[in-house]
Order: sequence, then C-alpha cells, then structure tokens
Amino acid sequence: MKYRRVMLNNHAPQALAFRDLIVRDMETNATAVSHHSKYNEFGYVFTAATARSYWVHWDIPYRVDPVRFTMHKMDVLNPDGWLYIQSKHVQPAVSFAINGVEQDPLLALPDPLNSTSGTVYYSRT
Repeated sequence: MKYRRVMLNNHAPQALAFRDLIVRDMETNATAVSHHSKYNEFGYVFTAATARSYWVHWDIPYRVDPVRFTMHKMDVLNPDGWLYIQSKHVQPAVSFAINGVEQDPLLALPDPLNSTSGTVYYSRT
C-alpha cells in the first residue's frame, strides 16, 4: 500500500476557518482528524492511502458546505497511486474551477487511470 501526503488550505466560507478537518476513508469508513495550523500555510495536512476515495468535511455543529479549498503541495501521484477527494454539498454546483479552469462536472466518476489531475465529478446523491 502506498501513502501520499495531502495539504489543503484556502478554504471558505469563514465559518470553516480554524475548525478541525475530518477526513473519512470511504472504503474502510475510518476517520482521521487534521488540526488547522499556521505552519501548513493556514490549512491542514494529512496522509492518505492511494487508490481510495476520501470525504473531507469540517468539524462544525451545523451544516456548512465548502465553497472553496485548495489542494496543494501534494506528493507525486502516479497512475497506480490516484486519490479521489470528495466534498458534499446541499446546493448543486453549476461549475467548478479546477487548476484555475472553469469546468462543468462530469456525470460519472472519472476513471483514475485515464483522467487528468483535477477532473471533476458531481452527483446529486
């Protein structure tokens, strides 16, 4: 099993600032907490096993969906070392800006072996 370091920052809205980030492995349902740190460029760092899907959300007593976050300084991901990073939203998103480019979300989960970094998928379920 391969692991990769993932850093996340530039998150919004302000209600999420300084809150702990919860990272759930969707395969095993294991949950890890990452604490906010100014040393991680005012964000978070966590380690993730490759070839898995993760749901990121914040430890907050009421529902707040992220409108923005940046994945940065990620370890190199090879074709056999992909990650899916998910966030859930109550309101459907019309488009996403990934790597600075506006994209319409795909209608099906992208194939990790044939997709480019930053490919977006949105499901209403």
